[in-house]
Amino acid sequence: MRDPLGRTRATSMPILRSLRLVATVLIFAVPLAAPSSLAQTSPSLRVDQTEYRAACVCGKGDACTYRFKLLARYHNPTADTLYINRCLPTDTTPEYGIETVADSTQDAAYDPVWACVGHDFPVVVAPRTTRIDTLQIEGPNSFDGRTNVPLGLFEGEFRLIYKVSRCWLGRRNCHVLPGEQRSQTFRVQLLH
Repeated sequence: MRDPLGRTRATSMPILRSLRLVATVLIFAVPLAAPSSLAQTSPSLRVDQTEYRAACVCGKGDACTYRFKLLARYHNPTADTLYINRCLPTDTTPEYGIETVADSTQDAAYDPVWACVGHDFPVVVAPRTTRIDTLQIEGPNSFDGRTNVPLGLFEGEFRLIYKVSRCWLGRRNCHVLPGEQRSQTFRVQLLH
């Protein structure tokens, strides 16, 4: 018997075909079930706490700006120098993002809106060293254009993001876009 591609197929071995399917499923399932060395390594970007409390620092009610302090540690485990995006050449902390962890259509209210300039001064992290940044996380950072209602989630589970690369885009012959390094999950609650 020939299949649609013209190959000869045996019709007297239906057990062999089903065994092949079971073997294929097992081969692909074992790596998913087995512990992954990549999944078990801790992330290079870590925050100092698992829970933060954001306090209203300006305004009231829906017009309140919330803030909390977060210590971020980025460890370069490689033998290469790594570079973290910096928004302005004079900034002392890296450009960062805050993302929600839950499946939601809303972004994090704490995710900054960056208006950066091009420059050749990234944050440099030497091989096998750790950089510590104190970040003042604040939100909301975006608002509805008609109602001026703040956008994004203020409470829940979040992750910090740095953009890290082995070179920086201002450098000659660097065509590598920075990869996103995510921290472990942390929770934010509002102080009322």
